[in-house]
Amino acid sequence: MSFPISAAHLLISEPRTDDEWHTKTFPALRLDAVDHLVISPFIVGPEGHFILENEAQIGPRVKAVVKATREHARKTGRTVKIFGMQFWGTTGIFNLTTDKMKQNYASTVPQVLAKYDLDGYDIDYEWNDESNGNLVPFAPKLLHDIRQALDDLGKQSGRKYYVGITPATPAYLHPHNGVHPWQTEMNHEAKEYPVTKSVDFVNIQTYDGGFSASNTVQAWIHSVGFKPSQILFGIVSEENQDASGKRPKMPTIPQAIAGYQNGGDKLAGIFLWRLNGNTTWSNQVQPVLYNWLHGKNLVSAISLAEAEAQWVKNTA
Repeated sequence: MSFPISAAHLLISEPRTDDEWHTKTFPALRLDAVDHLVISPFIVGPEGHFILENEAQIGPRVKAVVKATREHARKTGRTVKIFGMQFWGTTGIFNLTTDKMKQNYASTVPQVLAKYDLDGYDIDYEWNDESNGNLVPFAPKLLHDIRQALDDLGKQSGRKYYVGITPATPAYLHPHNGVHPWQTEMNHEAKEYPVTKSVDFVNIQTYDGGFSASNTVQAWIHSVGFKPSQILFGIVSEENQDASGKRPKMPTIPQAIAGYQNGGDKLAGIFLWRLNGNTTWSNQVQPVLYNWLHGKNLVSAISLAEAEAQWVKNTA
């Protein structure tokens, strides 16, 4: 694995129409500027199976993106890792209501990764207003089972597979002092199946739901137990704060760079949500971050200063 890591998320189900995907979105993706690419939406399917949402339409897109990303990497002698992300929301892992469904889920992750030539599994670890999403007490055990399943696949194939997490909170993932029954369950899972032994990389959300005081770089190092070299500082290029104005402003590019530098004890890299963002300039951000992290000069229409100006304008 090469460091630092220029990482990005790709919500491959957008746009909904194939015509717009083929003519506008796919040609514009800066797949040459990623070391880690995290693709969603993968979801909980029937009987708890891990599946790609709307596979008939989205499957060809995944295959095309994986092929193009690897071709870019080969041309430049880079190592790239591609992850399939369990998306949040109503198709999250809270749907795994029985032990059998949890077993089905963990056992089908390797099948899906092999089918699409992916290097790892990731989970958008947060909640939503309609359900519990992916924030569940059994998350540590599930990640442990996925880790084992991928290690078994690796032994068969001779290939290393990775487990990542993109969290808005460390809830349920480390022991917590509390008296409620769910906290007792959480503590058992977190102690029995420590996530530091299951997860390779953590893409910390400093956006969306990730404003909790417990969702910081230092919390993931000191409370949960990850090394700085396993943590990526996550930023978003789509918005700055919610309509109510209650959430704090999200980190700018210079703040992301400072977060990555972590007072001299550098993190693994920077993670961008997302390549195909809601603004037309989202793809311009990724090569800027890649150039800064690697000291390279990928073809990019904007400089770091110009990117920051656009950032302030588009996320105001």
